[in-house]
Amino acid sequence: MASQTRVILAGLSWTTIGEAGKLVIQLAGIAIMTRLLPPSDFGLVALASVITSFAAVIQDFGTSTALVQRKEINQQLISTIFWMNVGIGLGLCLIVAGTAPLGAYVLADDRLTGVLIGLSVVFPLSTAGAMHRALMQRERRYKTLVRQELINGAFSLGCAIVAAKLGLGVYALIVQHIVTVTLSTLQSWFSNKARPGFEWSRVEFGKTWHFTSHLLVFRTVNYFSGNADNILIGRLLGATELAWYSMAYRIMIVPIMSIGRIVTRVMLPHFSSGQDDPMKIGRQFVAMISLLTVLVWPGFALVWGLRVPFVDVVFGPQWERVADVLAWLALAGMAKIVAYHTGTLLTALGNTRQLRNNGLIASTINVVGFSIGVSFGIVGVAIASFVASTLLSSYVMDVSLKLVGQSALSMGRAVWRQGLFSAIIGVAAWTADLYLADFLHPLARLVLIGAGGGLLYLALLGLFARDIVREVLKLRKSARPLPKPEQ
Repeated sequence: MASQTRVILAGLSWTTIGEAGKLVIQLAGIAIMTRLLPPSDFGLVALASVITSFAAVIQDFGTSTALVQRKEINQQLISTIFWMNVGIGLGLCLIVAGTAPLGAYVLADDRLTGVLIGLSVVFPLSTAGAMHRALMQRERRYKTLVRQELINGAFSLGCAIVAAKLGLGVYALIVQHIVTVTLSTLQSWFSNKARPGFEWSRVEFGKTWHFTSHLLVFRTVNYFSGNADNILIGRLLGATELAWYSMAYRIMIVPIMSIGRIVTRVMLPHFSSGQDDPMKIGRQFVAMISLLTVLVWPGFALVWGLRVPFVDVVFGPQWERVADVLAWLALAGMAKIVAYHTGTLLTALGNTRQLRNNGLIASTINVVGFSIGVSFGIVGVAIASFVASTLLSSYVMDVSLKLVGQSALSMGRAVWRQGLFSAIIGVAAWTADLYLADFLHPLARLVLIGAGGGLLYLALLGLFARDIVREVLKLRKSARPLPKPEQ
């Protein structure tokens, strides 16, 4: 058990380093590109993502996840999944490019035609390396994956900056996407010995489809649920309003997705290997979420309290409307981070049917909420997102945890102190910012109040949650010495 814990911690360490590095690159990219391109360009890409994000959801039919989740794999499975992915990628490229004028008409912006055609190239480039990336995750080659992703992120950002300087406008953002997936596929091929053969297995396809069909429905429903806000804002309020909303949403969703990739990449193989003991998985899952909230919730709380100087420093004065939206999306993020990882739990258990059902319920609540909220502008949509996320978090967590002998109540007992302490530092930061706004530069307020909030949070943990601190220190001790994550 000790060696298994060290392997898990090694994977989490490497993956966390990678996600932290990517987050730095993304924030740097946002700070630079928002000063090189107008908000309308980002709004165009956000509108285009209404279509391309759906294509991305179904681009491998969940086959990569199936490759990680399966207890045993063979050459026939590898070949079948590869050719399936390639076919889907080419098909999506043709569909997105061919329907680009229709998409531009539906979303009421003729400029989308060229943007969609440019982004359609991403799909075959990405799916050609999906199988190799899944095998690397299955083999827990985290160091290699992290190295590749950081190289891809830095180089693609550099290409986007050059393209923007050359006057390519919105197409600089498309260049960034294309360079990222091209480098990812090339590197995954060169660093992986597995090669697909010219073969197709109906048996392996059938087994894979049994697992992925419900997962595909979940992803499709989740797409419409997650993009209903963008569709409504883009259609009814315009590209500039969507740019402000989508930028606030990105600040909320980037850490959630980053942490999600960390957890999925490391814990999905671990949970899958122990799927015959769901009670044990349940205890480990609750402990994992408890530790995640220790690290993540105070960050969201400080973003809420310091949203005004944060937006001023990161985006610039022309993006000040982002702060109004971020006030609600930061709170929504605290709820989303808890429920988000039930997907990893259900996937590891092979229960994609429940995952699908959760997605259907979430989609209904989100669409209804966004439809009501859009009447009050982008802030109204953000409020709807917060309300829906809070309601869904309790329901989805309770239903999912019952499958592993836990409940939303047991989760609540594990995280209530983290929530209380985060609320305290968030309110304290907001109050301090109000008093210091007339005396200090936004950057100074961001640094000084942020540091003070962090110290206050650590003090509260040390005084009233020493058991949590001991668990963190215990994990840190278990990680010494860390084994090499790959040979």
